[in-house]
Amino acid sequence: MLLYICNIYIYNIQFLALKSQTIYVLFSNIAIILFYLAPPTTAPSLITQSSSPISIAITWDEIPCLQRNGLISRYILSICQVTDSDCVGTFIANVGTNRIYNFTQLIPRTSYNISIRADSEDSTFTTFVGSPSQPISVETTAPQG
Repeated sequence: MLLYICNIYIYNIQFLALKSQTIYVLFSNIAIILFYLAPPTTAPSLITQSSSPISIAITWDEIPCLQRNGLISRYILSICQVTDSDCVGTFIANVGTNRIYNFTQLIPRTSYNISIRADSEDSTFTTFVGSPSQPISVETTAPQG
Protein backbone atom coordinates (compact mmCIF):
# COMPACT_ATOMS: atom_id res chain seq x y z
CA MET A 1 0.00 0.00 0.00
CA LEU A 2 1.36 3.38 -0.97
CA LEU A 3 -0.97 5.85 0.75
CA TYR A 4 -4.07 6.02 2.96
CA ILE A 5 -6.40 9.04 2.83
CA CYS A 6 -9.60 8.67 4.90
CA ASN A 7 -11.24 5.52 3.53
CA ILE A 8 -9.28 5.77 0.27
CA TYR A 9 -6.39 3.36 -0.16
CA ILE A 10 -3.99 3.95 -3.04
CA TYR A 11 -1.95 0.92 -4.01
CA ASN A 12 1.17 1.13 -6.14
CA ILE A 13 0.43 -1.75 -8.49
CA GLN A 14 1.40 -1.89 -12.13
CA PHE A 15 -0.38 -4.00 -14.70
CA LEU A 16 1.94 -4.86 -17.55
CA ALA A 17 1.44 -6.21 -21.05
CA LEU A 18 4.02 -7.90 -23.21
CA LYS A 19 3.78 -7.47 -26.96
CA SER A 20 6.56 -8.17 -29.43
CA GLN A 21 9.16 -8.29 -26.67
CA THR A 22 8.13 -4.82 -25.42
CA ILE A 23 6.64 -4.32 -21.99
CA TYR A 24 3.83 -1.77 -21.75
CA VAL A 25 2.47 -0.33 -18.48
CA LEU A 26 -1.31 -0.53 -18.80
CA PHE A 27 -2.11 1.33 -15.57
CA SER A 28 -0.81 1.81 -12.05
CA ASN A 29 -1.64 3.39 -8.68
CA ILE A 30 -5.10 1.99 -8.06
CA ALA A 31 -7.38 3.84 -5.63
CA ILE A 32 -9.76 1.70 -3.62
CA ILE A 33 -12.50 3.60 -1.81
CA LEU A 34 -14.17 1.94 1.14
CA PHE A 35 -17.77 2.88 1.88
CA TYR A 36 -19.47 1.83 5.07
CA LEU A 37 -23.15 1.14 5.55
CA ALA A 38 -23.63 3.18 8.71
CA PRO A 39 -24.09 6.78 9.83
CA PRO A 40 -21.18 8.72 11.33
CA THR A 41 -20.37 7.46 14.82
CA THR A 42 -20.06 10.96 16.28
CA ALA A 43 -21.50 14.42 15.72
CA PRO A 44 -19.33 17.45 15.01
CA SER A 45 -18.54 19.90 17.83
CA LEU A 46 -20.09 23.36 17.38
CA ILE A 47 -18.11 26.56 17.92
CA THR A 48 -19.68 30.04 18.16
CA GLN A 49 -17.77 32.47 15.94
CA SER A 50 -19.79 35.64 16.46
CA SER A 51 -23.09 37.02 17.61
CA SER A 52 -24.89 40.23 16.71
CA PRO A 53 -28.38 41.51 17.53
CA ILE A 54 -29.88 39.59 14.60
CA SER A 55 -27.37 36.87 13.68
CA ILE A 56 -25.21 34.05 15.03
CA ALA A 57 -22.26 32.64 13.08
CA ILE A 58 -21.07 29.14 13.97
CA THR A 59 -18.48 26.70 12.70
CA TRP A 60 -17.83 23.07 13.55
CA ASP A 61 -14.97 20.63 13.66
CA GLU A 62 -14.47 18.07 10.95
CA ILE A 63 -15.46 14.55 12.01
CA PRO A 64 -12.35 12.37 12.38
CA CYS A 65 -11.80 10.15 9.38
CA LEU A 66 -12.42 6.80 11.05
CA GLN A 67 -15.71 8.01 12.55
CA ARG A 68 -17.30 9.18 9.27
CA ASN A 69 -18.40 5.77 7.94
CA GLY A 70 -18.39 7.00 4.37
CA LEU A 71 -18.44 10.41 2.75
CA ILE A 72 -20.12 13.22 4.69
CA SER A 73 -22.91 14.28 2.35
CA ARG A 74 -24.41 17.10 4.41
CA TYR A 75 -24.62 18.80 7.76
CA ILE A 76 -28.03 19.55 9.23
CA LEU A 77 -28.26 22.40 11.74
CA SER A 78 -31.16 23.00 14.10
CA ILE A 79 -31.81 26.21 15.98
CA CYS A 80 -34.44 26.65 18.66
CA GLN A 81 -35.44 29.84 20.37
CA VAL A 82 -35.42 29.18 24.10
CA THR A 83 -38.28 30.62 26.12
CA ASP A 84 -38.78 29.36 29.66
CA SER A 85 -36.60 26.32 28.84
CA ASP A 86 -38.86 25.29 25.93
CA CYS A 87 -37.90 25.06 22.28
CA VAL A 88 -40.50 27.18 20.50
CA GLY A 89 -39.29 26.77 16.93
CA THR A 90 -36.79 24.85 14.86
CA PHE A 91 -35.02 25.88 11.67
CA ILE A 92 -33.13 23.20 9.77
CA ALA A 93 -30.49 24.21 7.27
CA ASN A 94 -28.94 21.82 4.76
CA VAL A 95 -25.54 23.42 4.42
CA GLY A 96 -23.85 20.92 2.12
CA THR A 97 -20.23 20.21 2.98
CA ASN A 98 -19.32 23.72 4.21
CA ARG A 99 -18.38 23.92 7.87
CA ILE A 100 -19.64 27.41 8.62
CA TYR A 101 -23.15 28.83 8.84
CA ASN A 102 -24.63 32.22 9.68
CA PHE A 103 -28.14 32.23 11.15
CA THR A 104 -29.83 35.53 10.31
CA GLN A 105 -33.09 37.37 11.04
CA LEU A 106 -32.91 36.46 14.72
CA ILE A 107 -34.35 38.39 17.66
CA PRO A 108 -32.01 40.66 19.70
CA ARG A 109 -31.16 39.60 23.27
CA THR A 110 -32.62 36.12 22.75
CA SER A 111 -31.14 32.75 23.69
CA TYR A 112 -30.99 29.97 21.11
CA ASN A 113 -30.02 26.31 21.30
CA ILE A 114 -28.13 25.09 18.24
CA SER A 115 -27.32 21.48 17.38
CA ILE A 116 -25.86 19.72 14.36
CA ARG A 117 -25.75 16.30 12.79
CA ALA A 118 -23.71 14.90 9.91
CA ASP A 119 -25.14 12.47 7.37
CA SER A 120 -23.00 10.07 5.36
CA GLU A 121 -23.59 8.51 1.98
CA ASP A 122 -22.47 5.22 0.47
CA SER A 123 -21.56 4.42 -3.15
CA THR A 124 -25.24 3.82 -4.03
CA PHE A 125 -26.16 7.31 -2.74
CA THR A 126 -28.04 5.86 0.23
CA THR A 127 -28.01 8.41 3.07
CA PHE A 128 -27.30 7.36 6.64
CA VAL A 129 -28.61 9.85 9.20
CA GLY A 130 -26.21 10.70 12.02
CA SER A 131 -27.08 11.48 15.63
CA PRO A 132 -27.41 15.14 16.64
CA SER A 133 -24.81 16.84 18.80
CA GLN A 134 -25.45 18.18 22.26
CA PRO A 135 -26.92 21.66 21.75
CA ILE A 136 -24.92 24.76 22.53
CA SER A 137 -26.63 27.84 23.93
CA VAL A 138 -25.91 31.17 22.24
CA GLU A 139 -27.48 34.55 22.86
CA THR A 140 -27.86 37.36 20.35
CA THR A 141 -26.51 40.70 21.55
CA ALA A 142 -28.46 43.85 22.38
CA PRO A 143 -28.92 46.43 19.63
CA GLN A 144 -26.43 49.28 19.75
CA GLY A 145 -27.63 52.76 20.49
